[in-house]
Amino acid sequence: AKNNLEQYAFALQQSIYEDGVADKINPVDRQTIEDACNASLQWIEENAEATKQQFESEKKKLEGICMPIMSKLAGGAGPGPAAAGGRGKGKSGPAPNVEEFDLD
Repeated sequence: AKNNLEQYAFALQQSIYEDGVADKINPVDRQTIEDACNASLQWIEENAEATKQQFESEKKKLEGICMPIMSKLAGGAGPGPAAAGGRGKGKSGPAPNVEEFDLD
């Protein structure tokens, strides 16, 4: 759980500077994510002996701060494309089923 939280925080920090994100994210949101990640990483250092549940709780806290911002960048209001059935903007109707992709 500790490694999972640490990896998540570092990945978020990197993602806000990647092409396609860096030019879309506003400075206030970037700073919010940066501060939240730094706070979680500091928490890890100060609570190295925390329980699995405590690390998971800290990760949920970080997700609660960062996911709405990242979702906004992706153009959705939810947690991401998978939560919307993987359908992009402008798509309507039911999601495709497995048979529609069967190549046999």
